[in-house]
Amino acid sequence: MMMSFKNLLAKKSDRPVRLVGAWDGLSARLIEAAGFEGIWSSGFAISTSHGVPDCSVLGKESFLERSLEMRRATSIPILQDMDTGYGGPAHLRHHVRDFENAGINGVCIEDKIFPKSNSFVEGGQELMSIEDFCQKIISAKQAQRTSDFWVVARIEAFISGFGLSDAIYRADAYADCGADAILIHSKSKSGSDIAEFLAKWTKKCPIVIVPTTYDGAFTEFEMKEFGVDVVIYANQLIRAMVYYGMKILNQMKKFGIYDPIEVTNMTLMFELQNMPEFKRLEKKYAGLADNDNTGVHNQLSPLLCERGDS
Repeated sequence: MMMSFKNLLAKKSDRPVRLVGAWDGLSARLIEAAGFEGIWSSGFAISTSHGVPDCSVLGKESFLERSLEMRRATSIPILQDMDTGYGGPAHLRHHVRDFENAGINGVCIEDKIFPKSNSFVEGGQELMSIEDFCQKIISAKQAQRTSDFWVVARIEAFISGFGLSDAIYRADAYADCGADAILIHSKSKSGSDIAEFLAKWTKKCPIVIVPTTYDGAFTEFEMKEFGVDVVIYANQLIRAMVYYGMKILNQMKKFGIYDPIEVTNMTLMFELQNMPEFKRLEKKYAGLADNDNTGVHNQLSPLLCERGDS
C-alpha cells in the first residue's frame, strides 16, 4: 500500500520529509531511486519542460498529464503544485477530484491572484483576500474523497513584500479553515523571515518550506529543530539537468562525440525504463504460448469458436 503524507509525518525522524521537484516520469523515477520520500509535481519544472513561462500559461490538463506519468512511474507520494487552483472555488473542487482520481496524494494552492507569476520573477505579486482564499481551501477539502488526501495552503506574504504579522494572520486563518499543512514561502537569501515565522507562529498544522534562495541557510536537522515538517527541493533537479546538459552539448559541438563524454551507461537507462521487467514478462508469456502442457490453447479454443475466430 502506498504511503500517504500523513503516514510519512507519523514516522520518527530527525529531519523533515523531503520532496524533490519532478516534471515527467523519468525525473520522478530518478527521485524515487535516489531514496527521497516524495515527489513535488512542479509547476515551474513542467512549464520549463514545455518551453513556456511559469505564469499560468499551461492549463490543468497539461499538469494532470505529466502527473499521471509520474504516478505510473513511481510508488512514492506525489504533491501536486496547483498554482492558484486553475480557477475559483467551484473549478478547484472539480480539479482536486481529477488529481485525486489520478492517484495524486495531495495538492498545494497559493494565495496569489490568477494569472500567477513565478515567485522569483521580479515585480509585484498580488495576493487574494484571506476570506476568498479560505473559500478555496474549504472547497478543496470538501472535494477530496479519501481522508489521507492532503490540501496544502501556500502563503506568499513574504514574496509579496508583506511582513510577519500578515504571514501569521494568514497561517492562522488557513489552518483554522481546514488546511492540512502550511507552506510558508520566501525569496530571501538568508531565510531570516522563515526563521522568524517558525519561531513566532503557534503551530496549528504541519509546516512546509521551499529553500530555493536560502538553500544553504539551514541544515535539514536544523529545519527539524525549528519545526519544519516537510522540505521541498522544488527546482534543483531541473536546473542541474539544464546546466550539465548545456555543458555536454557544448562539448559535443566543439569536439564531436569522439572526445570522451561522461554520460550514464545504457544499462542504467534500460533499468530506468523498467526494461528488465518488460523482457521477463515477454519470456513468461512466450513460454505460456509455447508450452503444450499449460492448456492455455485448449482453454481459449471454445471462446474463440464462439466468437468465430477459429
